[in-house]
Amino acid sequence: MNKSDEHIYLYAKGWYKKSDNVMDDLKTLISYRSGIDGLHITKGDVFTVLLGITYKQMMEDGMTQTQFMNFVEGLNPSANWLNGGNRHDDFNTVLINQCLSVLRFVKMDAKTTTPPDPNILPLSNNTKWGENKWI
Repeated sequence: MNKSDEHIYLYAKGWYKKSDNVMDDLKTLISYRSGIDGLHITKGDVFTVLLGITYKQMMEDGMTQTQFMNFVEGLNPSANWLNGGNRHDDFNTVLINQCLSVLRFVKMDAKTTTPPDPNILPLSNNTKWGENKWI
Protein backbone atom coordinates (compact mmCIF):
# COMPACT_ATOMS: atom_id res chain seq x y z
CA MET A 1 0.00 0.00 0.00
CA ASN A 2 1.26 3.45 -0.88
CA LYS A 3 1.30 6.05 1.89
CA SER A 4 -0.63 8.36 -0.45
CA ASP A 5 -3.50 5.85 -0.56
CA GLU A 6 -3.91 5.46 3.20
CA HIS A 7 -6.74 7.98 3.56
CA ILE A 8 -8.77 6.09 0.96
CA TYR A 9 -8.28 2.90 2.99
CA LEU A 10 -9.23 4.77 6.17
CA TYR A 11 -12.37 6.04 4.45
CA ALA A 12 -13.26 2.47 3.46
CA LYS A 13 -12.74 1.37 7.06
CA GLY A 14 -15.09 4.04 8.44
CA TRP A 15 -12.56 6.39 10.02
CA TYR A 16 -14.11 9.23 8.03
CA LYS A 17 -17.82 10.05 8.03
CA LYS A 18 -19.47 9.19 4.76
CA SER A 19 -21.60 12.01 3.39
CA ASP A 20 -24.69 11.50 1.27
CA ASN A 21 -22.42 11.77 -1.78
CA VAL A 22 -19.65 9.16 -1.62
CA MET A 23 -18.40 10.26 -5.06
CA ASP A 24 -17.72 13.76 -3.68
CA ASP A 25 -16.00 12.24 -0.63
CA LEU A 26 -13.72 10.23 -2.89
CA LYS A 27 -13.00 13.27 -5.06
CA THR A 28 -11.91 15.10 -1.89
CA LEU A 29 -9.63 12.24 -0.87
CA ILE A 30 -8.14 11.98 -4.35
CA SER A 31 -7.68 15.75 -4.43
CA TYR A 32 -5.71 15.53 -1.18
CA ARG A 33 -3.75 12.53 -2.48
CA SER A 34 -2.83 14.15 -5.78
CA GLY A 35 -2.67 17.85 -4.95
CA ILE A 36 -5.17 18.57 -7.75
CA ASP A 37 -8.15 20.81 -7.00
CA GLY A 38 -11.24 18.63 -6.54
CA LEU A 39 -13.09 20.68 -9.16
CA HIS A 40 -10.81 19.11 -11.77
CA ILE A 41 -11.33 15.52 -10.64
CA THR A 42 -13.90 13.62 -12.70
CA LYS A 43 -15.92 10.49 -12.00
CA GLY A 44 -13.58 8.75 -14.42
CA ASP A 45 -10.61 9.84 -12.30
CA VAL A 46 -12.29 8.44 -9.20
CA PHE A 47 -12.87 5.09 -10.88
CA THR A 48 -9.34 4.97 -12.29
CA VAL A 49 -7.78 5.61 -8.88
CA LEU A 50 -10.16 3.42 -6.88
CA LEU A 51 -9.96 0.47 -9.27
CA GLY A 52 -6.17 0.83 -9.46
CA ILE A 53 -5.82 0.74 -5.67
CA THR A 54 -8.26 -2.16 -5.38
CA TYR A 55 -6.58 -4.18 -8.12
CA LYS A 56 -3.13 -3.62 -6.65
CA GLN A 57 -4.37 -4.66 -3.19
CA MET A 58 -5.99 -7.80 -4.54
CA MET A 59 -2.78 -8.73 -6.36
CA GLU A 60 -0.68 -8.08 -3.22
CA ASP A 61 -3.07 -10.31 -1.28
CA GLY A 62 -2.60 -13.10 -3.84
CA MET A 63 -6.09 -12.95 -5.30
CA THR A 64 -7.34 -16.30 -6.52
CA GLN A 65 -9.66 -16.88 -9.45
CA THR A 66 -12.50 -17.53 -7.00
CA GLN A 67 -11.87 -14.23 -5.23
CA PHE A 68 -11.86 -12.41 -8.57
CA MET A 69 -15.13 -14.08 -9.53
CA ASN A 70 -16.64 -13.08 -6.17
CA PHE A 71 -15.55 -9.48 -6.82
CA VAL A 72 -17.17 -9.49 -10.26
CA GLU A 73 -20.34 -11.19 -8.99
CA GLY A 74 -20.56 -8.48 -6.35
CA LEU A 75 -21.02 -5.96 -9.15
CA ASN A 76 -24.48 -7.38 -9.75
CA PRO A 77 -26.88 -4.78 -8.28
CA SER A 78 -29.03 -7.55 -6.77
CA ALA A 79 -26.03 -8.58 -4.62
CA ASN A 80 -25.06 -5.00 -3.69
CA TRP A 81 -26.77 -5.23 -0.30
CA LEU A 82 -23.78 -7.32 0.82
CA ASN A 83 -21.62 -4.19 0.59
CA GLY A 84 -24.01 -1.75 2.22
CA GLY A 85 -25.98 -0.80 -0.87
CA ASN A 86 -29.40 -1.71 -2.18
CA ARG A 87 -30.87 -3.30 -5.29
CA HIS A 88 -31.71 0.08 -6.80
CA ASP A 89 -28.18 1.53 -6.78
CA ASP A 90 -26.70 2.49 -10.13
CA PHE A 91 -23.61 0.71 -11.44
CA ASN A 92 -21.26 3.51 -10.32
CA THR A 93 -22.45 3.16 -6.73
CA VAL A 94 -22.21 -0.62 -6.87
CA LEU A 95 -18.65 -0.44 -8.23
CA ILE A 96 -17.56 2.02 -5.54
CA ASN A 97 -19.13 -0.10 -2.78
CA GLN A 98 -17.45 -3.23 -4.12
CA CYS A 99 -14.00 -1.58 -4.20
CA LEU A 100 -14.42 -0.08 -0.73
CA SER A 101 -15.48 -3.49 0.59
CA VAL A 102 -12.12 -4.94 -0.54
CA LEU A 103 -10.12 -2.11 1.04
CA ARG A 104 -12.16 -2.19 4.25
CA PHE A 105 -10.67 -5.53 5.30
CA VAL A 106 -6.98 -4.79 4.69
CA LYS A 107 -5.01 -5.01 7.92
CA MET A 108 -3.12 -1.78 8.69
CA ASP A 109 -0.69 -1.11 11.53
CA ALA A 110 -1.83 1.92 13.53
CA LYS A 111 1.79 2.74 14.44
CA THR A 112 2.88 3.20 10.83
CA THR A 113 -0.36 4.40 9.24
CA THR A 114 -1.02 8.11 8.86
CA PRO A 115 -3.91 8.99 11.22
CA PRO A 116 -7.18 10.28 9.76
CA ASP A 117 -7.12 14.05 9.23
CA PRO A 118 -10.20 16.17 10.03
CA ASN A 119 -8.88 18.78 7.60
CA ILE A 120 -9.58 16.35 4.73
CA LEU A 121 -13.03 15.02 5.70
CA PRO A 122 -15.00 14.94 8.97
CA LEU A 123 -13.93 12.09 11.23
CA SER A 124 -16.18 9.29 12.34
CA ASN A 125 -17.15 9.43 16.00
CA ASN A 126 -17.15 5.71 16.61
CA THR A 127 -13.49 5.05 17.43
CA LYS A 128 -10.36 6.76 18.68
CA TRP A 129 -7.05 6.52 16.89
CA GLY A 130 -4.48 4.43 18.70
CA GLU A 131 -6.91 2.34 20.73
CA ASN A 132 -5.86 -0.75 18.79
CA LYS A 133 -2.59 -1.84 17.22
CA TRP A 134 -4.37 -2.87 14.03
CA ILE A 135 -6.97 -0.86 12.16
